Amino acid sequence: MKVKVLEINGYAMLYRGAEILLLNIYREMDKDEIQMDFLTPHNCRNDQMRKEIESRGGKIYELNAIDKPLLNKLVFFSLIRFIKTHQYDIVHIHTGSIVYMALACLAAKTAGAKAIIVHSHNSADVSTGKTGLGWKVKICRPIIQKCSDYKWACSDKAA
Repeated sequence: MKVKVLEINGYAMLYRGAEILLLNIYREMDKDEIQMDFLTPHNCRNDQMRKEIESRGGKIYELNAIDKPLLNKLVFFSLIRFIKTHQYDIVHIHTGSIVYMALACLAAKTAGAKAIIVHSHNSADVSTGKTGLGWKVKICRPIIQKCSDYKWACSDKAA
């Protein structure tokens, strides 16, 4: 039986660092052992990436969310519904947004994902509070700590 993995990207799928990393992993994995699908809260703006993923048996799901903070609640419930419906074994969240990471992590936990991996791609210095992110970190970090099973980062600074 295949392990079902959902790769959640926090942004529109273009062809940037996180997307390239995911695509490189996808190209090399054993498709007989792992089913990997991709979800973006926005949309996939890269037709070449879409064609490659779909030609290898994967799917790209788009929530087509509007990037407005007040609509995060809608994205949260959409994620819960999606993960419950598709019953993924592993949910792997890639983003540079600590708010979206916490939101997706809590949604995956609520939906019953067996394993949740968070993968930070943000190396902004939030320790000084000069970024305006200090309050977000205080709220979101405990959610991420409690709801995720594995914590990865692209660098020590991003961790």
